[in-house]
Amino acid sequence: VAVAIILGELHMDASSIIAGLLHDVVEDTDKLTFQDIESIFGEGVRHIVEGETKVSKLKESNGSLHFSKNDKKHIDMQQLFIAMTK
Repeated sequence: VAVAIILGELHMDASSIIAGLLHDVVEDTDKLTFQDIESIFGEGVRHIVEGETKVSKLKESNGSLHFSKNDKKHIDMQQLFIAMTK
């Protein structure tokens, strides 16, 4: 939720804020797929969420680092911004 709040404070569009809420859902649960996200929220939200997931997997493949909760929020934001670019 913190990521979505920050995106709202930055006056991002609705798709970006929704993606901020959903950015870990596919990775962290087996209840929702990227296709589900697209069906419910549209292709734009799917693109951002899927892009963020790919970026976070790249980070994980470079070794596991330990971050504070605040650092994790900043990293999540960076990943979402990267995912929003095409």
